Formats: sequence, C-alpha cells, structure tokens
Amino acid sequence: FVEYAKNEGLFSGDEVSDYRENFLRSYPFKPEVIDTLYKRWGSYPTFQRTRGVLRLLSVVVHDLLDKSIPFIRLGDFNLNNDEIRRELIKHIGQEWSSIIAQDITSKESGAKKVDMGLGSSYKPYKLGTVVSTTIFMTSFSGRGEKGSSIRETKLNVVYPEFSSNVIDTVISNLKEKLFYISDEGLFFTNQPNLNRMIIAREESISEDNIYEEEIRIIKAHVSRTPRFKVYIHPRFHRDISDTSELKLIILNKSKPDIEFLEKYGENPRVYRNTLIFLCIDENQKETFSFYLKKLLALKSIDGDKKLKLTEAVSYTHLRAHETRH
Repeated sequence: FVEYAKNEGLFSGDEVSDYRENFLRSYPFKPEVIDTLYKRWGSYPTFQRTRGVLRLLSVVVHDLLDKSIPFIRLGDFNLNNDEIRRELIKHIGQEWSSIIAQDITSKESGAKKVDMGLGSSYKPYKLGTVVSTTIFMTSFSGRGEKGSSIRETKLNVVYPEFSSNVIDTVISNLKEKLFYISDEGLFFTNQPNLNRMIIAREESISEDNIYEEEIRIIKAHVSRTPRFKVYIHPRFHRDISDTSELKLIILNKSKPDIEFLEKYGENPRVYRNTLIFLCIDENQKETFSFYLKKLLALKSIDGDKKLKLTEAVSYTHLRAHETRH
C-alpha cells in the first residue's frame, strides 16, 4: 500500500517511512483511524481516549468479521450499525442520527446514489459511502478541528486496485448529492447546504413559473434577430400574418401543424416560404424544464436577503450553477 500511495503522489518528503512505521504499528487499522479517534474524537470530554477508542474499535472489528478486506479504514466504520452510530453521536448530538441516514446510510441517500452512479468496475468498492463516511469521521473535534484535504481523504480511502484520481470524481458527485456536506470544505455540518436549499425552493416552483421563465429566455434571445418578425408559441394560424417579410415562429411542440403552412384564417396562405419554424426537441424537453426549475430556485436563493450565505457560497456556487444551467 505504501508503495502504491507513493506512486500516486499521496506522500511528500519523509512521510513515506513515517507512514510505513505507523501502519505497521496500527495494523489492521490504517494509521489515520487511530489518529482521528485519539486526537480528534478523543478531545471531547465525554470520550475517554484510551478506553473509548478501544471500545469503539472492538465494535468496528466485530461488525467487519465477515468482510474480506486487507485493512480497516475510517470509511469502513458502518454507520448503519446502531452501536457504532450511538457511540459516535452521543458526543456530537442526537440530530446527527437523521443527518447520517439522509446523506450516508439510507437506500435513497446521496452516498448510495454516488455508489451506483460510478462505473461498474468501481461499484464493489462503494466509494460514495466510504468517502462520505470518511469525511464524516474527520468532521469533528472537541477543539474545533474539522475536515481534511482531498489528498488526506484519498490516502484514507484508496485501495491499490484503482487509481486515486477516481476519488476526485466521487467527492465532486457527493458535493452535488449530499445535503449536509459543507459548501466550504470536506466536512459535515448540521445545517443544510446549498443543495438542500435548492431542492426546497424547487418544490415551490410551479409549471406556470417555468413557462414564464422559458418565454423570458426566448424573448431575450430573439431580440437579437431584427430581420425576422417573431411569433412565440402562436395558438392559431390566423395569428401569423401573411406578408412578404420573414417570420420566425417559435413553437412549443416538435413540428408545426399543416394548417400553419396552408392557411391564414379562412384564406389560403400566399407567402408560405417566408415562414421559418423553430421547434422543440421532445427528447430534451424534460431536461430543459428541470434546468429552468433549478435556475429559478437559484435566483430565488440569490435574491433572498434573509439567508446568511457566505460570500464563497453566494458567488462561487450560485454563479457556477446559474452559468451551467
């Protein structure tokens, strides 16, 4: 493992020999398991350093007896195990039980969605669950320390069977899926993040709101086409004039009705060749509606002065979402 981690660039300077020695002493646990429990969790007055660490590790070992794994990582702590979860949350607060379930352990959690969303060769490693559990375990300290770097997280979770670069993808996906991972680093908080706010706002957005936004966007773009007379979502063929000027007809369906080409009210249409139709792609309609809903949610959040968004969240995350959508 140490040679693999060295080749992956997860060590610097003299760390290799020190890590090897620490690993030999801590095996079957990774060194960071002992360090995190003893130095971070052990800094809580309610957590007895030696006795508390030994008791928790014994429960973890018992839970993993039927697992074929080369060593035990922080990510192998089964937060679905009642005894393990209780042992942890009694130091940080009962509200964390529901947060763990929502983001990490339930079948519909963001971590499980990330597990299934990775390529088939990565699914057996359950990297969404392992990485999110690792981030959870490094999120707490009685002294206020929280979180770890991407490099430290990689060192915590990787196996020599795969490239450590996949962890970058996993972390990115978790940032999109989890509700309580911080927008400002790799640690959990008990306050919902931007993803949770977006979903809450999306639930209040109606189909009428989405349609109005679609029309607004269309109007903003067609204002740049002065050579055309523009018609947006006309309902009847008589709504489109029969003149020699060029006309751009934007429809909310995949193709125009034949009457639009042949008729103008009760009369046959004379200037058929002046009609240019812009129609929707049915395969993209649902996706576009989804993006419009998210865009409206983001605008609502951005304009809500009551929200105490940090500058990093407001400008980095909101702008990134709006630009992408």
